[in-house]
Amino acid sequence: MKTEFKPSELQVLFLWRLLFLPGHGGWCNEIKPALKSADRRELEAAGLLCSEKKGSTHRLYVSLTDQAWDWAVNHLNAPVSKRSPAAGYVVQDVLSCLARQLEAGRLSLAEFASGLAEIDSAFAVSEERPSVNLAGEIRRAYCECSEGRGNVRVRLADLRERLGRIDRAVLDAQLLQMQEQRELVLYPLDDGLDIHKRDADAALHLAGSPRHILYMEVAK
Repeated sequence: MKTEFKPSELQVLFLWRLLFLPGHGGWCNEIKPALKSADRRELEAAGLLCSEKKGSTHRLYVSLTDQAWDWAVNHLNAPVSKRSPAAGYVVQDVLSCLARQLEAGRLSLAEFASGLAEIDSAFAVSEERPSVNLAGEIRRAYCECSEGRGNVRVRLADLRERLGRIDRAVLDAQLLQMQEQRELVLYPLDDGLDIHKRDADAALHLAGSPRHILYMEVAK
């Protein structure tokens, strides 16, 4: 049985720095915290990091893989290095990302600070709780959107359209629960030109970041 790779606290900090950089990548020698080659190769071997030499000077460019996004979603509480001064850069990156969300009106500071408290409270007042049946409805709606194919991009806007009768907070809670159970993965759309109003309206905000699309396995 293959043991799950557990990055060091410094490697975790490096991944978070990349996640909040424009394009989720950068020149390796310019990114703080600096990683030793052996630590970088460990991330590459684990499928979390992609590196390539670019330009006439063959500088090393590193970027996150889709697997790294999946890892980050499921390891938000992973310990990071407290000794590295680069932690301050990551905090600044997160706050800058939050500021953009606030300015765009996609999120309020209270929503960010309270996390999923509103979703949790929705369970208390809603007669419809997340259930196996609701999970099944989500799978069926995904299959309708993907024409029966698994692991293809489906917009949350299309999924919500097919599940319009379900309370939004309840649906969001079920999607998050399924993600925690690794039944699906929620991702943002990085290309601003690909984000339409219906995508922004349908986005599920997680830790201050809007998720517009999802991927899911489909049983054969």
